[in-house]
Amino acid sequence: MRLTRLIVPALATAGILTGCATSPTTRQTPRCKATQLALHAGQAEVGMGHVTLPLVIENRSNARCVLSGTPRLQLLAVGHRKLPTHQRADPYAAPAGTFTLAPGAAARFTLHYATATGYSGASCPSAAALNVTLAHLRRPLHLRLRIDAYGGLLPHPVCGTLWVSPLQPGAPQPNN
Repeated sequence: MRLTRLIVPALATAGILTGCATSPTTRQTPRCKATQLALHAGQAEVGMGHVTLPLVIENRSNARCVLSGTPRLQLLAVGHRKLPTHQRADPYAAPAGTFTLAPGAAARFTLHYATATGYSGASCPSAAALNVTLAHLRRPLHLRLRIDAYGGLLPHPVCGTLWVSPLQPGAPQPNN
């Protein structure tokens, strides 16, 4: 019993148990619906053949709602044809949590991808749009956005490789 009293607070302090508990607010607040949300891209950071792009989800309704998890992404060509999409977890991201999104408030996640293969002759198809599906939504959020995503080990790129972070509360901070 004494060991439990020592371990549980230590795990909670370390952030390991934070995803297990649901606050009274999130328990009573419904999950966000696609009709409540708007998706847009933040300011990209580009360098060394890579792009880091914050994506922002805003609550455009007048009701609070709950978000959680890591979005699932699908790259789309012109005409909404699905392109190869290989989603990977961002190894440097904060863990996923559950939080309440107030009216007018924003949440964010980060998309990272390579924009070059290192070999001039290798190429991948360009995406004209991105579908973003949240864990509890049936219908994806859609964003028109050009993405030239590469990945994998050279000399054989794996087209459409995306590293994605979990949703976090708040809008991204502007780049200085």
